[in-house]
Amino acid sequence: MNYFIKIFVFLFLFGSLLSCEYETIKPLKVEVESASFATDVYPLFSTCSTCHNGSHIFDSRDLTKAYTSLTLPANGLVVPPLTENNLMKMISDKHQGTANYSATDIAKIEKWIADGYQNN
Repeated sequence: MNYFIKIFVFLFLFGSLLSCEYETIKPLKVEVESASFATDVYPLFSTCSTCHNGSHIFDSRDLTKAYTSLTLPANGLVVPPLTENNLMKMISDKHQGTANYSATDIAKIEKWIADGYQNN
């Protein structure tokens, strides 16, 4: 009799494990139609001037300096495609200050780069 109870308990626990369902939560992917450097991207980086004030590769003190330092090939920050982009890597690694970026903020930066990172 004790043997049957052990088998019953085993089958019950085993069956319970098989009935569990796990759902993978996918990150929110936001689509934006267009992104302008001046109105969408630069405001996200304008707060970076505390550290990035000309003494680092990225200079965010004003619109022109920020655009130039982001897109200068020698700096290697904005390099298409997005998978090889150092700027997007820093954002995904939660570089100081970028941890507060929303999915929409990140989508705007990605769209701006994908559209050819124009100074618009």
